[in-house]
Amino acid sequence: MATPTFTSITPATGHPGGGQTATLVGTNFRTASATQTVIPQPTLPASTVRVTFQGTSAGEAWSNVAEEVRVESATELRIRVPEFLGNPNIPGIADGAVSRVSFPACNILIQNLDNNGNPITGETVTASAAYTYIQPLLGLPGGDPPILLVTRALLHTLKRQIIGRAATIAHTDYALDGATVTAVSDLPMLDVSLEIAKDPFFCQYDSEQTYVRDGSAWIEYEPSMTVLLAARIDMAAEFDHQMQRMIDACFELSIRTPWLTVQTPLAHETHITASNRYPLEWDALPRQQGRPSRINLHSYFANCTVRGIPIISSDSIRRVFPRTTVRMTQTDLSLSQPVTL
Repeated sequence: MATPTFTSITPATGHPGGGQTATLVGTNFRTASATQTVIPQPTLPASTVRVTFQGTSAGEAWSNVAEEVRVESATELRIRVPEFLGNPNIPGIADGAVSRVSFPACNILIQNLDNNGNPITGETVTASAAYTYIQPLLGLPGGDPPILLVTRALLHTLKRQIIGRAATIAHTDYALDGATVTAVSDLPMLDVSLEIAKDPFFCQYDSEQTYVRDGSAWIEYEPSMTVLLAARIDMAAEFDHQMQRMIDACFELSIRTPWLTVQTPLAHETHITASNRYPLEWDALPRQQGRPSRINLHSYFANCTVRGIPIISSDSIRRVFPRTTVRMTQTDLSLSQPVTL
């Protein structure tokens, strides 16, 4: 068979973590034959083409083979881009002028393989500087991110509606000399442990877009990702009636407050706030942790979750053209500029 050639790869850029699907176009890619070895039997044919990403960064050579290579035809390959294994050049950020980490462009080595999976002599082509890894840099936010606003609102709500129901006292059982009152001995006590995770139940929010700005004839949006804030609440009190008041407050909060309201200042007018509501669910209502201790310390725990919190992702900005700016008879759907009526 003839030596393969390389024409293009689409897309030619991607995240350094790899995993993106790309299409390689060229000629003379070896396709599977009837005598090709199968691994495992009898459905998955051994690869007939090997695609390797390689380059030099920070003076060190690196190489990584694409794990998935699908030979669509002798002129097209579908691959899953491997991870970047070199060292990126991290630039200094000055006034937000630099928005991306700089990765050197890498070469793509394409090799036809024989039935045993070995490279065929003479059937190799190298595409120089054909692919570039890119990664956005996160600059300073213009305001508090949604996850911080939700965390602050949740802590304020728990403090106001649970710990505020019981009178706070000072206890001496934790003091070093048995008499001095210390800050850690304040009872009742409420401790909150937080965890942020992808929200599988509100994944439909991921298709929403966050408004960015208005252009002269278009509107720009950024796609969002939805996460949840899981909180474990540990409560402790010396007296049973104090503990019972906090337990009752948890039950009342779960019934009367199905939504956590977060006040967020608008970017252009800081004295005006917009109200956002997030579902507040209780996964576990208060349960006792063991029996009261020797000093009559009662301990309970509960779990609650705030869902549907948007996080702005690093994907590209989407530009939306209003219908009034586009001719209805226009046949080119890949418009980069609005068509004036």
